[in-house]
Amino acid sequence: MYRKDKPLIRQVTEGDYSFPPKYWSSISPSAVDLVRRLMTVDPAQRITAAEALRHEWMTDPDVVERAEKLMDTQRRTPSSMPPPEAETSALNGILPGPGINKI
Repeated sequence: MYRKDKPLIRQVTEGDYSFPPKYWSSISPSAVDLVRRLMTVDPAQRITAAEALRHEWMTDPDVVERAEKLMDTQRRTPSSMPPPEAETSALNGILPGPGINKI
């Protein structure tokens, strides 16, 4: 969760973040694991891009199917497809201020 007592850049570089259930309870454990691995501070321990693409969440058939449907919808109507509610809520839990809707 974003802490107002410490600059965001320090939180990220120090690995000082959490996944509050208020925002992350609807996110699969596998997806949380991927985010956690991507945000690992030590580059030697952090997941690589190639490893991320092979991560169980990225290769889950249901996730792949949903992503393909979302991308197909975006191609047909780019301005009418808002980010999925769960993903937006989850990112708002770790981003400062107004969150992802303002990015």
